[in-house]
Amino acid sequence: MTNSRNVSHTPTNMKKWEPPKHSFLKCNFDAAIAKQNQQIGFGYNIRNEKGKLIGAKNGHKTGSDNVLEVEALSCREALLWIKDKGLANIIFKSDSQLLVRAINTPNFYSCTVGLILQDYMYLLNSYGCAITFTNRSANQAAHELSKVVVSLFDLGEWSCTPPFLSDVIHMDLF
Repeated sequence: MTNSRNVSHTPTNMKKWEPPKHSFLKCNFDAAIAKQNQQIGFGYNIRNEKGKLIGAKNGHKTGSDNVLEVEALSCREALLWIKDKGLANIIFKSDSQLLVRAINTPNFYSCTVGLILQDYMYLLNSYGCAITFTNRSANQAAHELSKVVVSLFDLGEWSCTPPFLSDVIHMDLF
């Protein structure tokens, strides 16, 4: 007979955040839309190979409810933040398959958002890296950062783990 308290209820297909290779940092970013007040929230965080948070930031703007545009804005903000910090050896991760496909599809640049993405590709190429897809379950810290902004809960930049991310960061590591 199985003791129900020892049974894990975590779905087996849930992916966890994975640390980057030694000497690399990982930047996860995400966006959120609050249609009721036309707010866009974006959040991103940088962690080292041990999972330690190096920095996190979020912000908000009034704007579009177009998912690709909002995810692209989050990408842009993360890239500019990392550039301002002078960081290198960054692996970028997004849970937006649409954005990752758009960035990695050369013919996509013919549309309006595609022209914006060309700018981001220039920034990415200056780092010598690419943006790749990760599941939402492996992008929870960035998701929480973007979500708290649209609820007007917390806005800022942190060099250590903010209290509202403690549980998420802890769960990623264990």
